[in-house]
Order: sequence, then C-alpha cells, then structure tokens
Amino acid sequence: MKSEIIKSLLGILKNRTLVLFLVVMLILDIVCSIAVSMQITPSEITVYSRYTAFGQVHFYKDHWQYLLLFSGFFTLVTVIHGALMNLAQQAAYARKLAKRY
Repeated sequence: MKSEIIKSLLGILKNRTLVLFLVVMLILDIVCSIAVSMQITPSEITVYSRYTAFGQVHFYKDHWQYLLLFSGFFTLVTVIHGALMNLAQQAAYARKLAKRY
C-alpha cells in the first residue's frame, strides 16, 4: 500500500501539467475559502441554510456557523478533483503502455 502511494506521487510529479493543475486548484481552494470565511459575520441572527420542497415553510434557518462549512466543502471538492485527475492520469499512462506492447 505504501509503495503504491509513493509510485502514485512520483507519477504525479513526472507530469508537469497535472502538477500545475493541482497547484492551481489548491490556490483557488485557499482563496475561495478565505473569501467566504471573511464575509461571515458572527451574530445571533439565524440565516437560511437549506431549502426543501416538503413542509409548509420550505426554507429552514440555522446559526451562522453553518456558513463555515462552505470552506470545508471547497476543500473537499479540491481533494476529490485531485484524486480523480490522478486516476485519469494513471489510466491514460496505462493505455499508453498497453499500446506500446
């Protein structure tokens, strides 16, 4: 397992385009997380947090701490996209090797 992780990381470092995309995604994640976090103001007022088609009200309110989850969501999306880009790169490399032999 450890050797597979090391091979994967070395494969990522060999592909400059993939490294560039991962770095840009990481920078965008940090910028978006900071921008969203800076706009949150602590208060006792509840904010709209979700919408549903069920019930009489349709909009549900929650405390302002709920908005902090958006920065965590940006990070989660970055990690998932990075993993998918890595898998796509590995699949393309495997296809390239299969054509060669």
